[in-house]
Amino acid sequence: MSATSNIGFKTDYLFRGISQTRRNPAVQGGFDFSTKSGYYIGTWASNVDFGDTANTEFDLYGGFTSTFSNDMSYDIGVLGYFYPGTSKELNYNTGEVYASLSKAMGQVSGTLSYNYSPDFYSTGPANYLHMSIDAPTGIHDLSMNAGLGYQTIDDSVQYQTGDYMDYALGIAYAMKQLTIGLTYHNTHNCDLTNGTCDSQLVMSLSTSHIHTKI
Repeated sequence: MSATSNIGFKTDYLFRGISQTRRNPAVQGGFDFSTKSGYYIGTWASNVDFGDTANTEFDLYGGFTSTFSNDMSYDIGVLGYFYPGTSKELNYNTGEVYASLSKAMGQVSGTLSYNYSPDFYSTGPANYLHMSIDAPTGIHDLSMNAGLGYQTIDDSVQYQTGDYMDYALGIAYAMKQLTIGLTYHNTHNCDLTNGTCDSQLVMSLSTSHIHTKI
């Protein structure tokens, strides 16, 4: 079994195009444990600010990943979002099942993923479809990435927005174990009026370390 630890800083924590920190910075980190056969479990945490009693997000997930061939892989699993310390009336805790398919085309890689929640933040069933691409720029250790997602929401009144799209375009520079990123985020048809789904340019710093044979 091997383990990977990661920690990072972002000028804003966006989840599917919506700020989770009311446009403020976030410190994030987690641990992943995986086996040679492809099974894994992990945990991840970040500060959040929804304007109420929620101040921490704690995620727990597990799944299985494998390859079809040298250039194609898949990933399936379950994911839980938890917000310790929040009042029971808010009922933010939620879960999803997910599946993704990734393909490498030379140095370019693309991923198509799907998440389903039977009760998305107490608003009923929800679906999220996302596609992303990562590619080198030709400049040493500098890469570019892009993503496009579509979120469906059953109870738009409670969630305060109906179905919407989110998209992002960014660059990342890798320096040994430290990665610096700059990403532009925006949404389409997001109805939130507090500005949390407006366009945003986010800077990030992250690092990870792999521990083997634990």
